Amino acid sequence: MDVQRPRFGSAVSRYIITLVVTMCAYALYATLVVPQIEGSRISRGTAPAPVMPRDDQVIRQKLDGLFPNGSWELQPCIILETQQGKILFQDYDRRDDGSV
Repeated sequence: MDVQRPRFGSAVSRYIITLVVTMCAYALYATLVVPQIEGSRISRGTAPAPVMPRDDQVIRQKLDGLFPNGSWELQPCIILETQQGKILFQDYDRRDDGSV
């Protein structure tokens, strides 16, 4: 009776081929798919753009169509502008440790 043992070399070569294919698939995914999902990266090494004085009246006119009449968002409030958008705060309280 001739029993064949599994060859050690074939298992290692299959493992290496599978590893290489998986790494190539990941590299393609990271370079082609991820930028489409997440958008472009924001460079953190550059200096921030200079802060331009804003015209609150223009901002209020832009917000006018987004909120119903009489809402607090259309009243004088704190506006935090970022590159991604604007955050409106009606009011804030400062805690004893200095955090907001």
